[in-house]
Amino acid sequence: MFETNRDPWSGIRGRSRYTAAQMGSIAIAGWIAVAAFWVLLLYGWAVDELHARGITVFLLLWSFARFGLPYFGAGGFFITCVAVLDIALVFVIFKADVPLT
Repeated sequence: MFETNRDPWSGIRGRSRYTAAQMGSIAIAGWIAVAAFWVLLLYGWAVDELHARGITVFLLLWSFARFGLPYFGAGGFFITCVAVLDIALVFVIFKADVPLT
């Protein structure tokens, strides 16, 4: 009765479903970070720089970030944790930072 500006499709108050479904640059960067994590994990395994223990550690850390952080109310830090894991994977696999020039 009082919720006249609630969108009937998405249930979001004050926004239409079209603006609620738009993807911003943060979401795109998040998808890139997640894709880079899985590519780096497979690359590290393929070039024999990551063994079973290393892969297990990175998967456990990723799982904690994905499923544990929302449990503690910090689900917004998932992408940040994945970005840090990406940096750690680059250091472990390439033994140094990747030069940009």
